[in-house]
Amino acid sequence: MSELEEIEKKIDADIVYNQHYVPRCYLRAWLGGNGKLECYDKSNTRTFYPSVENVANEHYFYTAASLTKEQMTFLYDMWIADTQDPLKSLLMGWIKCFSLKDALMAFCKQVNWNAAANWYEKNTEEKFYSIIEGKIPIWREKLESFDSTYWSDEDNEIEFIFWIVLQFIRTPLMQDKYIEAAKKAGGELEKLSLNTQNVYRLIFATRFAHNIIMSDDMKIFPFVNKTGIQFITSDQPVVNVCASYKPLGELSYYDLELYYPISPEIAVLISPKDCYTKWRSIELNQGQVNAYNQVIEKMSKRFIFRKP
Repeated sequence: MSELEEIEKKIDADIVYNQHYVPRCYLRAWLGGNGKLECYDKSNTRTFYPSVENVANEHYFYTAASLTKEQMTFLYDMWIADTQDPLKSLLMGWIKCFSLKDALMAFCKQVNWNAAANWYEKNTEEKFYSIIEGKIPIWREKLESFDSTYWSDEDNEIEFIFWIVLQFIRTPLMQDKYIEAAKKAGGELEKLSLNTQNVYRLIFATRFAHNIIMSDDMKIFPFVNKTGIQFITSDQPVVNVCASYKPLGELSYYDLELYYPISPEIAVLISPKDCYTKWRSIELNQGQVNAYNQVIEKMSKRFIFRKP
């Protein structure tokens, strides 16, 4: 085997085939003693017991096709043009990242280095997520023991809020909604929206997280569950609680409550309501735990997870 063939073999081996939209390190909090999850499949009402490796993934889910200049302009006009620096520069950073990816992919195809071109197309977004997902065990630990020193660090808080919003938007359910909205719009808007969800996810998460962080009203804090009834999670692990009972068109600024169970005993809420205080934990009763579990069930796409 030549040196080039050896390099191409390593590149091919580095491409993740089953790409998780709910991280394995996140789902491990719901593992039973046998190393399996309990998973309820809403599509066929069947319960099964997979490993974290074999659920909440799709083949090449984050494949990122090359975007046209018109599509890049569309993303800018829709999501960036009305912002100001420093947010505008952050959002433009995502456009530049994907433009560079497209240029590198085109060059690799031009010189017939197909293994590298395939890596850029299939693995760019997946690799980014794998980096930030590595913080989940740390966040869980700092919430379970509630390390106030850690959470008073602005950088840690910002990174965690960005992750929550990113997990909210990066799922098949939200991707389907994006595609559905594009098809409903039809015409040129539908054409421009195709294949842009990879960049859109990151732009949306950055912009949404920025709005939360800069808001005087939004509070982030943990829910503590000592009831013996576990928090469950799903293939849509971050949900807007208000959207579970209000139509999309009726949702306002104060109808944003992002709920994120991070283990069977700990969850996080981001809410603008005056009754909450930033980083002041709340211990829930059985009725409240059941209510949040019902929201997770309702807002899931297909799979609901619990600890067996």
